Amino acid sequence: MSIGSSQVAIQAILAHEGGWDEFLLVSGPIVVIIGLLVLAKRRVDAITPDGTKRPNGPTKPSKSARSSK
Repeated sequence: MSIGSSQVAIQAILAHEGGWDEFLLVSGPIVVIIGLLVLAKRRVDAITPDGTKRPNGPTKPSKSARSSK
């Protein structure tokens, strides 16, 4: 029984040479989790306390807020 060249190539790629595969197994999920946290933070920051979305542009303080100083 002989092993096909594609099986040899797969075994060579998955062999533990230098630890790059372990790095990918650890860093992959970490990158996904960080991306999901960034997305969730953006969504939370875009919502005001009363549940409405904030406008995209910068907002100016109201006259009453400026005059109270």
